[in-house]
Amino acid sequence: MTTPPNSPGQGQPSGTFGQRGQYPYPGSSSQSEADSHARHSSSASQQSTPQPGYGSGSGQQVPNRPEQPGQPGFNYYVPQRPNQPAVRLRQGPQFRSSTAGPGPQRKPTDPVVIKRRRLVVLIVIAVLVLGIGTYLVVSRSASRASQHQAEAAMTGLLTALQSGDVAEALDYLDVDPSVVDGQPLLTDAAIAGNRESFAFNPTFVTKHSGGIFTQQASIQINDTTRVVEWDARQIDGTWKIDASDVLGQFTLSPGESVLINDIPVGPDAASLKILPGSYTVESALPLLTYAPGQANFDIFTGSQTAINADLIIADGVRERVVDQVREILDACVAEKTSPGTCNWVLVFTNGHALDGTITWTLSPEDPAAGLTIPDTGWRASDSFTQTFPLRYQTSASGNGEMDDGTRGRFEGFSSNRTSYFSLDLSGETPVVKLVS
Repeated sequence: MTTPPNSPGQGQPSGTFGQRGQYPYPGSSSQSEADSHARHSSSASQQSTPQPGYGSGSGQQVPNRPEQPGQPGFNYYVPQRPNQPAVRLRQGPQFRSSTAGPGPQRKPTDPVVIKRRRLVVLIVIAVLVLGIGTYLVVSRSASRASQHQAEAAMTGLLTALQSGDVAEALDYLDVDPSVVDGQPLLTDAAIAGNRESFAFNPTFVTKHSGGIFTQQASIQINDTTRVVEWDARQIDGTWKIDASDVLGQFTLSPGESVLINDIPVGPDAASLKILPGSYTVESALPLLTYAPGQANFDIFTGSQTAINADLIIADGVRERVVDQVREILDACVAEKTSPGTCNWVLVFTNGHALDGTITWTLSPEDPAAGLTIPDTGWRASDSFTQTFPLRYQTSASGNGEMDDGTRGRFEGFSSNRTSYFSLDLSGETPVVKLVS
């Protein structure tokens, strides 16, 4: 039987034995053992020279094992008999089956790749941090710029109020022009007194929420200091102060006429707009005025404001009223009749007094001198008119006629009297009328 020669590339790889520094014989661990194997193999080869590529023993064709990368010297297969366990050859610190194929090779990670990956990660992190930081810086810068603009609007408004410039003050407010047009108290004359009485602290406490800057400012009017809180928002690119925080709502009673800082107001204007400042209210009626200490009021911020002062009788009015009451009583005395104008009734059980003969005497002698006129309660709703009583006594003497027609005389007929008078102070002169 002829055996074909070993031909590389046809399923039987060729190999090289005896590389320097290696021991090609299985199990040889030193140079002496390798030499011994070599001499034994040499004598055996003289007896029988096998064909290249074939091993000894049973004559079974065993291909040489290809050299494995990284495992120099172990580049052949050991013949394996049928039904015989695989022989494990020593490969470095481990043994691998002679029939097993090459195992998976672990490739070490390239340090350059690791460095590149780390660099990419660091760059990504740096970009994120830089982006977030830039956003925060830009946002904070924009917020600070907006805050400065809002505070500038607040300062401008307070400065205009202090200087008494109503048009400038209104320009800083977010308000519909129709709300302020024609308002009698939104004039320079109304807040002219602010030049001496109005002051403010230019340092504000500012809070920011949802595009609105809420600013707290300390304002002093006359001797009173208060902290106001006004909102500022951007309207069409310009920062404005909320008008509802600033403009006061001044309310008058229907038909009431007053002078506020010498400006006539009423009787038709029931609700007025008013700016922060110092104000003095006076009655437009010459016979009535406001109580001292109640006529002055200060507006610090927007609110519903009404005149809390009470109208009282002006100086000199009481004397004029007393004179009129006295005149009415004197006229009744002069009538010498009963009941007469003053309703002085004389009641007799057996007759009646004869008019024209009655002499009236009043006690006190001048009841009108003790007249008490109401100090308060003078309202436009009542047409500035009130009714008041006057109590006194009358003593009557005169002639009378009996029921049987006989005439006689009576003396000292006394009665307690209460007369009611109405007083109208809506005009230039007090008007007193005897009601009953």
